[in-house]
Amino acid sequence: MKREWDSGFEEVLREVIPPDRHLSLHPDVHLMGIGLDSMGVMQLVALLEDHYDMVFPIELMTADVLATPKTLWSAVEAARAAAE
Repeated sequence: MKREWDSGFEEVLREVIPPDRHLSLHPDVHLMGIGLDSMGVMQLVALLEDHYDMVFPIELMTADVLATPKTLWSAVEAARAAAE
């Protein structure tokens, strides 16, 4: 499977997803369905902000954006582009 994101993004995701669910990480997997809860979302956003030295815009913190790695990565790329 071809990754649609960089290795740092995947490392951050794997920090907040329960270890027994790591094999399920593909672009369209529902993050809540593999164990990401509301506390995990907050941790994930903070880790992404630290890793990419950017601020995740509050308007992007929606269920649709946070639904899958693919949609989340698109938001991260948009936030990074806006920060440049």
